[in-house]
Amino acid sequence: RAVALGRGAVAMSHDRGCPMTGRPSRQESRQESCGIRLRADPADLPSLLEWVRSRLDQLGLEGRTAMVLELAAEELGLNAMTHGRPTQGEGAVELSIEVVSEGEVRLTVLDDGEAFDPTALVAPDTDAPLEDRRVGGLGVHLVRQMADGVTYERRDGRNVTEVVVRLQEGAAG
Repeated sequence: RAVALGRGAVAMSHDRGCPMTGRPSRQESRQESCGIRLRADPADLPSLLEWVRSRLDQLGLEGRTAMVLELAAEELGLNAMTHGRPTQGEGAVELSIEVVSEGEVRLTVLDDGEAFDPTALVAPDTDAPLEDRRVGGLGVHLVRQMADGVTYERRDGRNVTEVVVRLQEGAAG
């Protein structure tokens, strides 16, 4: 199915089955990389989420696997859109989702912002009263708790965060 991209969104695909460029058989589309590039602007979050849902559907992912990937894409994508701008000019946020092995799916989020390692954040104290908790960090904490792996590196002046989720029984067709 085709996805209507918002202003500033660009499909980045080497896959004929990327949600923006057509749809081959599910097996064919699982083997290739498929991504989207958006402005580092929270107004583009709906385009990002529509693309993510389409990509998950294309890969036949559902249940817990799809829920964790969608949560991670929304949380890390919005953080990158909000904070991932360089000090000069407009920044970009790129996401890709691919099956990397028989049993794992990887979400990759890249942004142009200042170095920010979400794996280094101190976990929030979820037992503390609300008024004593610091603002922010709960979404990243949830992603780290629910995903099977989260890694970060600074590569070529960009933040690169990868989230790996193991496929659950019945999660992919």
